[in-house]
Amino acid sequence: MLTVIGSGSFGPSCAAATRFLLFCFVALLPSLFFAIEVRAADIPVSVLVESVSGPAVTSSRLETPSVSDSWLRWGRMGQDAAVFMPKVSPQGAAQAQAVRSVGAASVLIVPSTNGETVQAKAAARLEAGVYRVAAVVIEPAADPSAVPNTRAWRMESVLLSKPGVSTKIVRLRPGQLLIVRWTETISEARSVLQAARRSEAAQGGPTTYTGVTIARALGQAGRLLEEIQTLSSRGKRPEAIRRTHRALLYIAQAQAMARNRPGAVPEGENEVTFARLTVAFSEISAALSNLVPAESLTMAKDSVISDVKVSLTNAGLKPIPFVTLSLPASADAAQAAAESRRRVFRNVAPGATVSARFPVPSSSSEPASTVQFIQGVGAAVVTAAPPP
Repeated sequence: MLTVIGSGSFGPSCAAATRFLLFCFVALLPSLFFAIEVRAADIPVSVLVESVSGPAVTSSRLETPSVSDSWLRWGRMGQDAAVFMPKVSPQGAAQAQAVRSVGAASVLIVPSTNGETVQAKAAARLEAGVYRVAAVVIEPAADPSAVPNTRAWRMESVLLSKPGVSTKIVRLRPGQLLIVRWTETISEARSVLQAARRSEAAQGGPTTYTGVTIARALGQAGRLLEEIQTLSSRGKRPEAIRRTHRALLYIAQAQAMARNRPGAVPEGENEVTFARLTVAFSEISAALSNLVPAESLTMAKDSVISDVKVSLTNAGLKPIPFVTLSLPASADAAQAAAESRRRVFRNVAPGATVSARFPVPSSSSEPASTVQFIQGVGAAVVTAAPPP
């Protein structure tokens, strides 16, 4: 079950660009239910949507600017589904859609405002789990042919020891679209681990020392993942975090063995597989610790990214030691070794935020900054910016 709630004052419909972005969004699951509550100055109006009674219509996928289309695919979770049209009272007050899949949920709110700021409250009823939460606000540009303005960020994570509701509040200006997505990190890591165990790195040479070592290391990571899920369901964060970092240590061992295997290709498919696996388990630790990475870009006059600010907020209750903020290594060895591309903090206290600003090489138009942290053993690495 999903619930979406928004409050504010509504009037004329959104711009055409806003409308076709909305109708590209999809909803899943016959049991889906969500509601929008819109509060004007004095008179409350409500919008209720129940998929079992609402008509499902076929939505033609219109061409959209690339940046918006990528975010809509992210919100749809890569799946095609029927679009359920909501019953709005009063008619035209607001529009919303919701998507649900195993281990994830997302909602979209498009208020039709009269020029006032809206407090949009998005709430999802979720199964028990450890959830990463991210949001994006898309604002169509004044020129319909231009790329919409997009602001994306990570929110505080959610740990549910039993099924419950997670609520996020975002202020929206007229014409903006909001997507909020919850992703259950343990389910995501399990899927990535299964793919890694089927990969060439894990399957090749099962009778060799290298092959057996890789298989055993990934098997240990799988065993620990089940323990992580059990501990999380009991609300035991510290124990679950320690096991997550032990699993990361096993993954690092498997990756090192795969790299040293004869014929291994640097930056090849196996390397990508282990990198994805490291990030997937790292996201569990970040969510359990309630760490909120962030990335902001500074644009030069010629619309080229000049530098990037990388931040980490510790919204949890425990200090986080050995935090490293960095940009990925450059192809230029001298640039890769530059101290300005890496900043280390010995400790980040609860409630504190650390940040570092890095110059972006002219050869890099889309920097992918990372945050690394260690709790016990095993290093966790997550990207500072949310997907896609």
